Amino acid sequence: MRNRPLLSVCLIILCVLTSCTLVGKERFIKELRPSPLEICTTEDESVIVCGVIYRQEQKENGQMIYLKYNSVYSISNKQKFQESKIIVYINSREKLHIGNRIKVRGTVSFYENARNQGNFDQKFYYQKQGIHGKIYGSQMQITDKSVDVFREKLAVFRAGWKELLVREMGEREGGVLAAILLGEKSDMDPEMKELYQVNGIGHILAISGLHLSFVGLGAYRLFRRLTGSYKAGGLAGGMLLFLYVSMIGMTVSVLRAWVMFLFRVGADVTGRKYDMPTALSVAAVIAVGSNPLYLYDGGFLLSFGALLAICTVIPLVKEESQQPVLVRILGPGIAMNCVLWPVILYFFFEVPLYSVMLNLLVIPLMPVILSCGMAGSLVRMAGEHLEHGY
Repeated sequence: MRNRPLLSVCLIILCVLTSCTLVGKERFIKELRPSPLEICTTEDESVIVCGVIYRQEQKENGQMIYLKYNSVYSISNKQKFQESKIIVYINSREKLHIGNRIKVRGTVSFYENARNQGNFDQKFYYQKQGIHGKIYGSQMQITDKSVDVFREKLAVFRAGWKELLVREMGEREGGVLAAILLGEKSDMDPEMKELYQVNGIGHILAISGLHLSFVGLGAYRLFRRLTGSYKAGGLAGGMLLFLYVSMIGMTVSVLRAWVMFLFRVGADVTGRKYDMPTALSVAAVIAVGSNPLYLYDGGFLLSFGALLAICTVIPLVKEESQQPVLVRILGPGIAMNCVLWPVILYFFFEVPLYSVMLNLLVIPLMPVILSCGMAGSLVRMAGEHLEHGY
């Protein structure tokens, strides 16, 4: 700690943020306070919403549209107010683009808390994103056709990539690979998703540090060898990683991996030693500082808990060099799970006892799956582009 001043400062800040969050709650966390939509409207009330599209998903019976910078007009009480983010569900196949401003007439609905412990808490899930309500639209009109070209092209590329995987591999296997490569689990087979989760390997379906390390560090090392320059390699890896993160979205695990990647490359470029605990603490402060609700989030606790175990518990297990081979193989996995199991039990009320053995097989294979999946997809895309080009 004496030689890690940044780590000490971050731990102090993290303790202060945690104390303020746990004690202050809604007085400290604005996402826990009722939003203008919750204050000014009621369930099933008719409203008119004008907002800018920042994300959209195609569903079987229509579209799920994420809006920001919203102006809401309540038809019943003639009141107009601002709402930061809203989700609109509408049965329409009209072509929309990220950056379009639309006007929607529909009815308000609010998310519910989990009724039983261990169930999915829909209200909390969307509160973390600053979303407090949804609109079931009946009429929609595009009022401004401006397009966020950068994000729109990334969204189109991601949708095309997913469509390619499903078309070439089938809905079942293609859906799994789309979840692994793109974090796109919305159309994944529910039974398959449950099998991954109950067997303790559901983490491979979430974009995490493993994915970002493969993309970012892989590109960084490749370009560093090709150019012989740490700066050129870091710039190339950083740019590619920025595009990948912008495409898949900034989840808490992605944020952690992104910050730690910057520390890793920064250490190489400046000729300093990379310190994982310091990078992890900075990432934690950034995550909690940007959204204190992450302290209540299982994904945050599992993501940072796994790296905390790697920094603290696993080195203690590896110090014993005279251990039997089986203990040396299983020891690190068991040590990590001892850190994570309390979190898993608290949020999911069950522990997959054989997840240690499965992860010994799955995790070493992930780089192979990622490299083959990405390379095969990109080659196929290039082939299709040449076919259509000619």
